[in-house]
Amino acid sequence: MAENRAKMPMQPRFSFMWFWVLVAIGIIGVSLFGEPEARPIEGDWDMVNNLVENGCVERIEVRDRENASVYLTQAMVDSLAKDDRFKNMPTTGAHIKFNTGGDVQDFREQIERAEARAAENGIEAEKVKIKYIRSEKGWGEYLFDFL
Repeated sequence: MAENRAKMPMQPRFSFMWFWVLVAIGIIGVSLFGEPEARPIEGDWDMVNNLVENGCVERIEVRDRENASVYLTQAMVDSLAKDDRFKNMPTTGAHIKFNTGGDVQDFREQIERAEARAAENGIEAEKVKIKYIRSEKGWGEYLFDFL
């Protein structure tokens, strides 16, 4: 019996380390060469103003008086998807992000003026819903505001 074991050729054993190496290479490959992540595009007031005047904006969320997220109507998302500048724009969620400048009252008045111009041009659209969100600051953020 001992002689049979000595004559059996030595076979390599499977190591699960190779499995995890292949998984890691796959994850890195997908992150490097996969499709680009859909993120809201950076916009400015002129872009948002034109979209409001054309009745393409469904709602706007303003966070901390400055950061606005614009949600477009589905028809506008479908039409912008054909444009190369907007190819990475998400199909759901916030579509455009921009800075309002911090003056909430002035921002609201500008939106109302854009809606009035849309009505003058005969574009029938629902009023843009604006939601103001204030995020709670932790004690560390107040310290950095002070410095």
